[in-house]
Amino acid sequence: MANKYLSFISDEHLLFCIENLHKSYLRAKEDVSKKKFYKNKIDTIKLTFDAKFNDLDEETLIKTEINR
Repeated sequence: MANKYLSFISDEHLLFCIENLHKSYLRAKEDVSKKKFYKNKIDTIKLTFDAKFNDLDEETLIKTEINR
């Protein structure tokens, strides 16, 4: 039976890898706090403009940046 998604990797392995990536993403997202967020090198000028131009409060802005 031919692979459904890619020819160079089995469908089972591909789906396993995607599942692992998704779980890792969710764990990393849960582990973010404001303190950790601001410890990263962030472009504060960009964040300021994003907040003002898109009428976002700090909490919403941080959540959108984390998701990005």
